[in-house]
Amino acid sequence: MKRVFLIAACCLLITSLAFSQMQPGQTQPIRPKTKVIHAPTTCPNDPVLMSDGTINGDDFLFAPPSTNYYALNAKGGHSYSVEVWDVFDPTVGMSPSITVTSDCTHAISGVMDVTSLDPDLSNGFSHRVSWIQSSDQMLYLAIASPDQNQNDVYDYYIRVTDTSLHNIHWSTFSYNTLWSLANLTPVDISGTLTVVSQQGVTLGTFPLTVPADGFAQVNAKVAGIPANQQGAATFVYVGPAGAVRGDVSLIRNDGNVVALEFFLPQHSSY
Repeated sequence: MKRVFLIAACCLLITSLAFSQMQPGQTQPIRPKTKVIHAPTTCPNDPVLMSDGTINGDDFLFAPPSTNYYALNAKGGHSYSVEVWDVFDPTVGMSPSITVTSDCTHAISGVMDVTSLDPDLSNGFSHRVSWIQSSDQMLYLAIASPDQNQNDVYDYYIRVTDTSLHNIHWSTFSYNTLWSLANLTPVDISGTLTVVSQQGVTLGTFPLTVPADGFAQVNAKVAGIPANQQGAATFVYVGPAGAVRGDVSLIRNDGNVVALEFFLPQHSSY
């Protein structure tokens, strides 16, 4: 367990040393900032988290039960994973809760506990949830500790990841397109493939269950995607970041594959 006073004392000591080493007229060097503590315990006065998988922390929760809040600008048609984990304290028989709310109080629907999916966060002071967002919305994430021991403080990291996967090009101009999604976990994963034309018109929405350690496919011709079209596709799912991978085959009329493309994560640099 961490003691807040010890952390605060260390921060003050480091700051004092930094200023004492500066020469007259010298500006303080800019260094990357690491947030040690902030405990936002009031809602909606909360920091906004990025959904690119950035690790935020370490933050902390007091006991007896306290709640920290964070804000998230969620986008409709995207899927998200929120995870909290403690790498500082010994394994304990309890875990924090993550509640995704629309107004600091009321939980939104469709949020699933995926703590035990690979990468497995079970048996620690950790938790992970995932959901598919229906519309653009400001959400508030409530992180709460169940510990009743008044002397306990838990440090933790928090991360929000937009798990949406994107196929940036498909075509039915003299080709057929085959979308393939692979599940890298031992649990079935549900999701939706949305196929959009070059003009931005939705040509098909396909709910899929990708079986555990298996894969699911959507064939453009079989699914009724019109000929002489091209565009992009998106797969969103309920599960941890990286739980599903995908590729896209462009197939000539003679059956030969002429191109193989990949689904890319929402914030991929490729």
